[in-house]
Amino acid sequence: MSTVAVILARAASTRLPNKMFLPFGEHSVLDHVIERVRACQHIDDCVLATSDSPRDQAFEAVASRQQIRWVQGSESDVIDRMVRAMESCSPVPKQVVRICSDNPMLMPEVVDEAIHTLAQSSADLITPFECHSYPFGFGAVVMTRECLLRLHNRAREATYREHVENYCFDHPDDFAVLYQQAPETHELPGLGLTLDFAEDYDRLLRARTAMAAFDLGEQAVALSQWVARQTDSAVPLLPTPVQFAGRTHWGLQIQGMRGQPNQMVF
Repeated sequence: MSTVAVILARAASTRLPNKMFLPFGEHSVLDHVIERVRACQHIDDCVLATSDSPRDQAFEAVASRQQIRWVQGSESDVIDRMVRAMESCSPVPKQVVRICSDNPMLMPEVVDEAIHTLAQSSADLITPFECHSYPFGFGAVVMTRECLLRLHNRAREATYREHVENYCFDHPDDFAVLYQQAPETHELPGLGLTLDFAEDYDRLLRARTAMAAFDLGEQAVALSQWVARQTDSAVPLLPTPVQFAGRTHWGLQIQGMRGQPNQMVF
């Protein structure tokens, strides 16, 4: 079953502008994300999806350097950008992975597990974020082509166009959703590994340095074990939960989850 990763990126961040271009090892944060996506065994293609804002023209150079396609669309209409990216593929893939480019510690094995699980099911979507048990930033949402097209046709409110799968959670009778759960070796729901603030950048740099000695396939377990050993730190490893799109992320719980899980994946 063919699968495309749509890597969403834009330069306009009010909290940390141009964060995708910050150095992360030898390359940028975005380059690091692309390399991790390429390490996924079940992803056949990847497309960089950015906005048509003049400030986002800089992503063309990244796409050219990485030799991947790029598409542009509305800055706020993420669903439309994902559809454009999907339809740029030939043949059009059956599954679409929504990759956030501010997750440089994305774990290929976690993404691959989600892709495989969805392909073996009759569900529309699988997410590691609601009822999450993985560190926030390890995984990605995977949906079927039909699911994305249904969202494109049905989701009209601006918040749904920007926060793609929230429409599925709010309409549980219309979408079959799987909730990806971490094994005990990977379970650390309080750890945020998303680049949103300056302190996140410091935390991610420390995590990257700690993982440099491990192969990519070993990093998910090694990172969880490393975090457990960090008791005193000038840069907190477990950030304070924040509200995002009506839900609490980066904390030990998810609040305001309107669509209750109808299936759990172990």
